[in-house]
Amino acid sequence: MIRTIRARYSNGKLEPLEPLALEEGEEIEVTLSEQVHESEEAEDAAFARAMDEAMTTERVSEQEIRAILRDTDEG
Repeated sequence: MIRTIRARYSNGKLEPLEPLALEEGEEIEVTLSEQVHESEEAEDAAFARAMDEAMTTERVSEQEIRAILRDTDEG
């Protein structure tokens, strides 16, 4: 059975945020799915906008796009 739960990492251990139907000492397999931070989402959105702009106008190199993104972050 596969079940997704939320947990918090604290003091070197994962602490479930909801009850688990497990027996004491039972071993399970854990798969981590890290949350994306808002800054990463904003960076991805800015990159997508720059790529869209590059595709609709003249050819722009990846270096030029990254320079545009750096200018956006600094401004």
